[in-house]
Amino acid sequence: MPWKPKAPFPVSRYIDSIEKLKQRGYSFAEIAQWLNDKLAPKLQGTTITRAQVYHAYRFVMERDAQEAERALASGDFVSLTNISDEEAEAKAAAADGEPAPSVKPTKRAQHTKK
Repeated sequence: MPWKPKAPFPVSRYIDSIEKLKQRGYSFAEIAQWLNDKLAPKLQGTTITRAQVYHAYRFVMERDAQEAERALASGDFVSLTNISDEEAEAKAAAADGEPAPSVKPTKRAQHTKK
């Protein structure tokens, strides 16, 4: 059986904390460090990256946007877009105000009507 890498830590379990820290102005890198400090015993030697924090935060924000769109009488909806870890890292760096490596963006889904 081929070797399988260890699954990443389920950062999404801590989305409430991530949202609160983002609202207070913390960067994705600072939130990742805070989670690493607080969850060190649970992480068992792995580390949480700012890209993981960005993915979790972005997923919830887009999900919330979808729910808001569905609530509108117009019937418009927004579909979630999938981005690579490299693009997430670049976007997290940009959001944190740091230079990021050049990453080719993925195609964005178009807003469509039902």
